[in-house]
Amino acid sequence: MRTPSKEYYENVYNGDNPLSFILHLPKPDFTELDKEAKEFEKWIVEEQKKDRQKILEAVHR
Repeated sequence: MRTPSKEYYENVYNGDNPLSFILHLPKPDFTELDKEAKEFEKWIVEEQKKDRQKILEAVHR
């Protein structure tokens, strides 16, 4: 059974390979996405209220 050595992990982490490139990318900024998600949440709550109202009106006819 093979076990990776410490040098192997250092080479993967610090070497010139795609995994190393991905590991060293800066973290993305999600502030705009969070803002849009809150706006969508408010919008979908209002739409669900409208749908429930229409269902109640249809049931009580």
